[in-house]
Amino acid sequence: MVEIEDLSSALFWLLDRIGKTIETEDDLKIAKFFFNEALLVLKKVASKDLRQIVKEFILLKSKHDYETFSEKWFEEDVFNYKSSGLNRWVNWIDCHSNNKAKRRGPCGTWKLLHVMSIYGPEKSKDFSNAANYSSMIANFISTHFPCIGCRKDFSQRIGKTQTKLRSRDPSKIRENDDLIIWLWKLHNDVNETLMKDRGLDSMQFGDVENFPKRIWPDERTTEEEILAILRKEYKI
Repeated sequence: MVEIEDLSSALFWLLDRIGKTIETEDDLKIAKFFFNEALLVLKKVASKDLRQIVKEFILLKSKHDYETFSEKWFEEDVFNYKSSGLNRWVNWIDCHSNNKAKRRGPCGTWKLLHVMSIYGPEKSKDFSNAANYSSMIANFISTHFPCIGCRKDFSQRIGKTQTKLRSRDPSKIRENDDLIIWLWKLHNDVNETLMKDRGLDSMQFGDVENFPKRIWPDERTTEEEILAILRKEYKI
């Protein structure tokens, strides 16, 4: 079961950095779609304060409004009381590392994305179709992920820009299970690029299609079994 603190911290971490990637009204719209969907998924487990922050972000009308929003919520010592479950440097449980800049935020973000891929479509009003939901996630990551190189790499992997990398086109998704597997394979693709960081997250259960010798727990693991593993791993 995933740690709720890591999901909350990831959402807080993304909100704190989103101002750097909002350049147009469309950028803001993409971000608002994502955070609204994340809030629907975490509604019953996120703290009251975090829900309030996300709701206020969703009501923003321009990048200028974000600056006021950021000053209100992300100044030091805003969260210096225990009830919020948050503070300026956010708390991580599983997403730990000796190198603070290397993991944590990205790790927590992937956990959040996996949880959204499992629970999102059934809770969504605007993206209940799995293909639309995957496109919503893909648009957010390729536009707003805090790491510039990661955004470029991800855009190539979903077919937005030409590349020799294998493409994981979100529009080809048909069912909710396809969405879960699509994101899992993308995560593996990204981790393949980041294999220098050989932590627990280096290869997320392998990949039936492309890495049969790396399958966890063994080569006979089926896609149905991997779905069961992911649903258990990211249960909230």
